[in-house]
Amino acid sequence: MVDVYLMFTWRCRGAKVLENRIAADEERIKLLEKELEMTIVFGEEADRKYEEVSRRNKFAIGRVDISRGTARRARRSRNVNAVA
Repeated sequence: MVDVYLMFTWRCRGAKVLENRIAADEERIKLLEKELEMTIVFGEEADRKYEEVSRRNKFAIGRVDISRGTARRARRSRNVNAVA
């Protein structure tokens, strides 16, 4: 009878340990899900900012190219006027 009682006690302890572990795992899963949601939000915001900066840089580079082209054209016309 004592052996049956000991087996029952150990099984109850084992079940309690597993229940506690499951509860801890569920809490950790909830925490990781929240972290994942925040990471996704930060990632989307970073992508949006990158696209905006990229668009601005393309515009700025285009303006630089236009001003360089204008400067080259002015130099060429000065060279042509100097030769003529």
